Amino acid sequence: MEFVSKTAATADDFIACENKEGDRGELLLGKNLDCGPSESLLSALGNFATKPEELGSWMAVCAADHGVRRIVSTWDVRGADGWIGEAAAGYSGKGLRVEGNGIIRTSTFIELVTLGQQTAAVRYVGLPPSGTYIVHLLASFPSNVGDNFYLSLEGPQNTESIRFSNTSVALVSDGAVCNINTKALALYTLQVTPEYARLYVNGVLQKSKRRATAQCFEELVIKLIGEHGPDLCGFIHGIEIQHASGKVDSFFGDDRAQFVAQLQELLARKNVSETYHLLKGIDDDWLGELDNQLLELLDIQVSERGVQEWIYDQILRRVSPHLALRWIETHQNRLPAPVLSVQGLTAEFMLSPNKRFALGSLLSREGRERFLVLNNISFDVFPGDIVGIIGPNGAGKSTLLRAIAGLMPIQHGEIVLRAPHLLLSAGIGARNELTGRENIYLAGTFMGLSKNQIDGLFEEILEFSELGRAIDKPFKYYSDGMKGRLVFSLATSVSPQLLMLDELLSAGDIKFQKKAADRMEQLLDRAKSVIVVTHSMPFVSQRCNKALLVSGGRLAAYGDPKEVISHYLNILHLGEAPGDSDFNPLDMSIHQQTTAVGFNNGA
Repeated sequence: MEFVSKTAATADDFIACENKEGDRGELLLGKNLDCGPSESLLSALGNFATKPEELGSWMAVCAADHGVRRIVSTWDVRGADGWIGEAAAGYSGKGLRVEGNGIIRTSTFIELVTLGQQTAAVRYVGLPPSGTYIVHLLASFPSNVGDNFYLSLEGPQNTESIRFSNTSVALVSDGAVCNINTKALALYTLQVTPEYARLYVNGVLQKSKRRATAQCFEELVIKLIGEHGPDLCGFIHGIEIQHASGKVDSFFGDDRAQFVAQLQELLARKNVSETYHLLKGIDDDWLGELDNQLLELLDIQVSERGVQEWIYDQILRRVSPHLALRWIETHQNRLPAPVLSVQGLTAEFMLSPNKRFALGSLLSREGRERFLVLNNISFDVFPGDIVGIIGPNGAGKSTLLRAIAGLMPIQHGEIVLRAPHLLLSAGIGARNELTGRENIYLAGTFMGLSKNQIDGLFEEILEFSELGRAIDKPFKYYSDGMKGRLVFSLATSVSPQLLMLDELLSAGDIKFQKKAADRMEQLLDRAKSVIVVTHSMPFVSQRCNKALLVSGGRLAAYGDPKEVISHYLNILHLGEAPGDSDFNPLDMSIHQQTTAVGFNNGA
């Protein structure tokens, strides 16, 4: 680990530049709410560059008013060098410590930097074993931080973490994502009680999730996890750790009033997506008299392209049962039946298929061992859906598409296809001994096209694939890029009702990928339904209306693309989510609910 002390002017210059550019939007959060954070907090945050002790005074008053013990506080310590080790002993007799093989610089703040797969961390050890834990982190991420910056309360059996990216923060165990401009200086507060974990940004409640059991923690860890690719960097401008033996009310006023005010504003703007995210992030029963307005919002969602089941599930689950049932009965002919329904899909591969019929294996039954490649996967695809399937290599993504297309047997479950479909991946269905031209006609025949139809598409396919004279060379001599370009060109020349693409978004070189992206936009606009296996997170977050995360052959997450991506990043950085996390596939989808009351009988 490289530990470097910098001049204090760097921090002042950084914050001054940030103020000048007006990039402190989060500090205004709640100002339009009558019940927002106090003026004293907003003033302390606004003056932090020149008067950091003002924020410390605000913390001290709140801690005294709420009967909270201050374990570590950095606001009154000039220079981050004083936060480290015994110099920060102040309230608890122990200070912070730094660790990892990354770069840690100190001035008036702590800067964590990783080059490649390094890590850099700040840790406090010795938290009380139970009660209410409150952590205030003043931070900014003006440079690239990826999705790799974490604040975690860690114990022998429990962990409660926040993950930061440049555009959002998320509660790790729930996949509850909050879109925030984290480049700006902001105060992030994590409050964990025996019943709840709550996340505030500049005093405004963003997430409040129930916890089944009391949480017991031993240490606080703030860490930046490096990865292959760009250098990563994050700034810690101040930390305070607090603790109370019993329940503690919010430091920031009336959380319920803030929630209702935010919800009313979103309902007035008819913002379906943000309303869903607000409801998903707040488990408390604070709706009051807003049931009918929420159901009116669902009427808008019905007219949107595709079906995002989790939005219906969330809203119908939050309103009163009799109103939810009445809405379902009233709208029973409005939602379509899925074009694809996968229920309990399980598939196995032979561990050693080459030994299956060997004489020794037949006599000893060795070599017949099987392993699960897909394990109890269920989801629906509706007309208009654009579904992104993501996951690590070897997770079972391509196998899932092949099973849906009927190209491999399944052991258990059901696949119901209600529309003509087409699966395309680099080289699938192509014959190596045939030329590119011949493979176009062969593939077109498999797709149900007549020779005249293929003749009409041929020149367009040839021109877009940029193969030129190579179109008449045997397919086996094509590079992987040439194969991908040919298959992509063929795939995007037709519009089946259900199109499945396996890793074709990265076909060809950079020039072709740009052209392919424009072509894909046109295809997505005219296709009925699309399923895409991809490693492109921007494509999934920007163009898909739903996403699936496949990990270890099972469906690890299903729903809103940003939340599914968030869960995927957690798996990459922290391993699998705990089994009691509520961020799992829906227990009962809207399609199953409505089918139970005859919702799709007429579809």
